[in-house]
Amino acid sequence: MTSRSVGAALTAAAVVLLTSAPAARADGPAVNVQRFDPSPHAGDLLSVRTAEQVEGRWWSFGLFATHARRPLTIRDETPGQETQYDLVLDRTDLEVMGAVALWGRLSVGLALPIVAVDRGDSGFPGVPAASGGGIGDLKLAPKVLILPRRTRGFGLGFETVLTFPTATARYAGDGWSGTPRVIVDGRIGDTTIAFNTGMRFREGVRLGLFETSHEFLAALGARQGFWKDRVQLLAELGAATQVNDFFSRNGTSLEGQLGADICVADAVRIYVAAGKGFVSGLGDSQFRVTAGARMEPCGPSAHPIPVEVAAAPAPAEPAPPVPVPGPVPEPKPEPAAEAEPAPVAAAPVPVPEPKPEPAPAPAPEPQGPPPASPRAAALPPPRPAGGESDGRAGGGPAPKPAPRPLPPPPPTPVPPVGKGQCPAGREAGPL
Repeated sequence: MTSRSVGAALTAAAVVLLTSAPAARADGPAVNVQRFDPSPHAGDLLSVRTAEQVEGRWWSFGLFATHARRPLTIRDETPGQETQYDLVLDRTDLEVMGAVALWGRLSVGLALPIVAVDRGDSGFPGVPAASGGGIGDLKLAPKVLILPRRTRGFGLGFETVLTFPTATARYAGDGWSGTPRVIVDGRIGDTTIAFNTGMRFREGVRLGLFETSHEFLAALGARQGFWKDRVQLLAELGAATQVNDFFSRNGTSLEGQLGADICVADAVRIYVAAGKGFVSGLGDSQFRVTAGARMEPCGPSAHPIPVEVAAAPAPAEPAPPVPVPGPVPEPKPEPAAEAEPAPVAAAPVPVPEPKPEPAPAPAPEPQGPPPASPRAAALPPPRPAGGESDGRAGGGPAPKPAPRPLPPPPPTPVPPVGKGQCPAGREAGPL
């Protein structure tokens, strides 16, 4: 059976229950003593709602069972006549639910409680004790996420639970009622903390020594994930008190639960929990055990960790179109050039080796005057004629002898140039 057909079946059942409710209405007081209100929305805790939702469209279905001991006890505290009346001694409920998530912000849930065991011990005068079973009030629960917790550390949402008078069991429905609540939550690492607060608007009824009225509600829940959120530990604490009689003993409840959920097949979570009440007021149980299953995605995708979202870059200007080159014509082959014949080296011309030239004869040293003989050296120089003195006494300075001209150097002999020879100082070249 597909999710669409299951959703259609739940809608048809709701229509049938609404049309047949007035004829099958329970004969007891119109008050619901069941404090445990499991959420039909994927991503929530047991009964505490979160600002978390699956992306896109998602169908969620679930079934929860809970058993409570003494959820409705009236105490007569008249001095000397203290009496306890257990109008509901044991209560076992089954709740069938479904929801559809749309657009990442809206989830619409539908739930129907079925009272399997409803037994009372004694009744107050004029107020009957519980007996038998039946169904409870049909619930419609739309939830809107104002600030979805996907890219930040906290979220904000709003939910309203509307009930329709379909209850056939005693103490299983308030008739027409509405419960708006505000949802605030945050996530740090693998830990999620959620807080819900709101009001339940309903018609008041008389229950022995006190009268019910509108209620003020508050709930706190925490969830710790392990192994990529496939196993989670849960803790919840819920409180309620009558607006017309704040914190009275009979009209106030305070109940807590501890539990865990395990992911199975990547799309189903199985829940187990246990708890008790602390003040023994309206709906406060002596102890409670809960088990259930809800179809929802498992793992990190179901509870995304907040991340910073970078601003989108400005759109870049479109690049100019790249011209597509046309077909390139193939080059025509050029005719091969005729190979030129290799040049033939010319035969070397023999060059006769030049004969060494004879060294030129050394030039004769110039011949000076012949050396004077010892006798001539001893003779005094002759006196110049004409009375010139040579500087000695009785005469003038002696005249200087005239230099003799040097003989010219002998000519350098030039060897004869033979055939095939070059004059000296020139390089040999081709003939």
